[in-house]
Amino acid sequence: MIDRRTTAPWKAAAHASEAASSISARITKLIGSALIVITASALFIGGCEKSAAPPTMTTAEQKLPGEPNIRVRIQRGVGQVTLTSPTKVQVYALDAPASKQLLSTPLTLRLSAGQWLTGSPQPLSRNSIVVIDPLGPAPLGVDKHRYPGAIRLVPQTRDQKNIDPAHDRFDVINHVRLEAYLPGVLDRELYDHWQPSAYLAQAIAARSYAISRIIDFGPGRHFDVENNQTSQAYVGLASTAICNRSVADTMGLVLTWNNQVIPAYYSSTCGGVGSSDEDAFGTASSIAPLRPARTHSYCANSRYFDWGPFRQKRSVLARRIAAWGQSRGYSIANLDGIVYIRISKTNHLGRPVEFEITDRQAKSYRLGGENFRYACNYSSSDRKIDPPDNRLYSSFVDVKIDNDDVVFANGHGFGHGVGLCQFGSEGMARAGFSPMQILAEYYPGASVDRAY
Repeated sequence: MIDRRTTAPWKAAAHASEAASSISARITKLIGSALIVITASALFIGGCEKSAAPPTMTTAEQKLPGEPNIRVRIQRGVGQVTLTSPTKVQVYALDAPASKQLLSTPLTLRLSAGQWLTGSPQPLSRNSIVVIDPLGPAPLGVDKHRYPGAIRLVPQTRDQKNIDPAHDRFDVINHVRLEAYLPGVLDRELYDHWQPSAYLAQAIAARSYAISRIIDFGPGRHFDVENNQTSQAYVGLASTAICNRSVADTMGLVLTWNNQVIPAYYSSTCGGVGSSDEDAFGTASSIAPLRPARTHSYCANSRYFDWGPFRQKRSVLARRIAAWGQSRGYSIANLDGIVYIRISKTNHLGRPVEFEITDRQAKSYRLGGENFRYACNYSSSDRKIDPPDNRLYSSFVDVKIDNDDVVFANGHGFGHGVGLCQFGSEGMARAGFSPMQILAEYYPGASVDRAY
């Protein structure tokens, strides 16, 4: 992807409490070599994670010419939005740049019969994308959060043809430089008392994931990522110094494999056993560094390392799963009760990756691990299907029938288990491992390259 000059892996930190400044110094030295190979064989490590389409891999031919912008959907399908700024803001329709006007804040914008209302006598073109630019470096306030970069308001009717234009709903998109975006990811994804090494590893993983989404969607969609766990959580302007420092100290560094940027998935707690992207998301071909290499107990301090047991009524769970299937257009929408339910496939480390459900018609349905979790946790916006009393934190769980109940027991982890385990990363950092060793544990065989 870039000038691939190999350098030796970092040595482990002498102490888990090592100061951020010394870690920063080692990173600065490392960056000068442009590439770090982080194969697991080079380490001496002991010890035993969406319904959206998963990202593909970014090829070398798609190398970024410089730091990209990323488009983050921070609000979806809203009727109005209020923005604040210490100065006036520049507002205009994207398809009519001559419509630029300076407006004071707080500024409330809404759609009415396709017409943007701003409180200004100068109208904006109907059903247009509206751009709100700050006049200086100060962030823009959107409701309770502040955001670097610019804001765009995109009527949903522009690329969601099944939505009635009369409903006047729009998405709020934050257009921001990638390096300014990432601190707001770390601020939401990690606890502020966690170790610097965990922050540095997370920064590289989050940057890799973000770039894979930028390349995937391009101009074909009006946003690259959501601001929640559908993509990666994002709070806007970061409030803690370690977030900004960790991003700055790893600027431009991404995880790669075979000269391609990896969509570096991560989740809260793997429960000691990870999953591959192929098993969790049904990708056509698995990416080698996203296949778990071994078991471990680095995330044992997570409250979700072990959980359960709990029960759901068979009849209620059957309706829930069928409703989920109907919402997705899957054949399991026809599920007629639950007679039998079992783990039908595990990965090479013993984590369940497929479940089989048999109904009263003797028809069997198979669901991948993540779809099984989504189905068991499903609730409908119309309240016909209420949220379950107990949610499956992951699909790493035993399941059996007990009279009228389905029993979930021996649960482990929180999330899909693919890639970096955040609590495991923190556990490794506290045990004295460096950011590169953490990444090698969770993305075995990957390299770290400079993307720009």
